[in-house]
Amino acid sequence: MDGAVRVQPALVPMVLLALALGRHVGDGGGAGPRLPGSVNAGPGLEPTHPVPLLQLKVAIEDMKPPVWRRLVLRSDLTLAQLHTIIQASFEWVDYHLHEFNVGGYNGITYGPVGPEYDFGDPMPEDESAVTVGQLLTAESGHINYTYEFGDNWRHRITLEKVMPFAPGPAVRCTGGRGMGPAEDCGGPWGWENVVTAVNDPAHEEHAEYRQWLGLGSGETLDPKEFHREALDEELAELF
Repeated sequence: MDGAVRVQPALVPMVLLALALGRHVGDGGGAGPRLPGSVNAGPGLEPTHPVPLLQLKVAIEDMKPPVWRRLVLRSDLTLAQLHTIIQASFEWVDYHLHEFNVGGYNGITYGPVGPEYDFGDPMPEDESAVTVGQLLTAESGHINYTYEFGDNWRHRITLEKVMPFAPGPAVRCTGGRGMGPAEDCGGPWGWENVVTAVNDPAHEEHAEYRQWLGLGSGETLDPKEFHREALDEELAELF
């Protein structure tokens, strides 16, 4: 297509799946379709030796009420895999750019690399070549993750605890709070406006935002809603 097509947030996962399946069929099959940012299970994902587990708190900054997830994952997972985990954790579908940062403004930036990401700026370090455990080594240490540079969803990823290896999924969600905000809503402050509008029939943008989110008659939007068990099941399927 020559231009962009905008769809309601509720339909984006289905559109991306259709595109991924279409590419798979066009390529003649193979290992199976991959959604953007996903990691297919395969050789090398099982640790060759016991590795520590890291308990992380991933919090979206400037959110009211707070939105965060507590994750327990293997320390040998890469930043690219952590990106996939964060996308699933907040019900996003990875159609915007992102980056990790260590050390603030003058620190090191990690992200996807390749000619498709060359926009004339210095290329970041390869996020698939560094593990979470290499960057987070001491409890209370943190790294930053930004998704969608327009809406500027800034996350603080804090290492809460280092634990010995235990058999099980490569990543689990053990807690959290708050609904993942809709993409393209204008960032934290834009999301606050969306929540207010869809729950207030007198709001001038009430009908517009309800249609945009695909809400049916009688449905409300609770920004505090979070279903840990459902997310845990989804994360278990990633790796």
